[in-house]
Amino acid sequence: MNPSSASPAVTDMSSTTQAQSSSTASELIETVSRAIKQLYKERLGKAPLLVTCNLLADRLVIWIEGSITPVEKLLFADGTPEAKSLCFTVDNIMRQHLTDVIERHLNVDVVTMIADTCYEHDCTGAIAKLSAPITSL
Repeated sequence: MNPSSASPAVTDMSSTTQAQSSSTASELIETVSRAIKQLYKERLGKAPLLVTCNLLADRLVIWIEGSITPVEKLLFADGTPEAKSLCFTVDNIMRQHLTDVIERHLNVDVVTMIADTCYEHDCTGAIAKLSAPITSL
């Protein structure tokens, strides 16, 4: 067997492994997106319109559209410090639940997460720093 002909087979196998790994990572991210939708439905009584997750090495970026409940909209529109404080309390509780969902479904720790909700545009964004890149799963 010619040594040069063995090399492409190894490359093809590596490409196949990368494709399988990518497919598995995509499936995991889709599972996390569905779990986040379910979390909002169970905890807040309303599923968001759209949940998008993107993986960047060891960071998970989450975008949630339609994340605000009618009660939160009413409280935020009231504008009093007490009402806004209740909205921010809900945000903090949901941030912890998001962390739990990510850790459970990706089997990694969330080292830290930044998240914010825009009440004017009915959306939430978060970036979670993971303890390991998803490709190592």
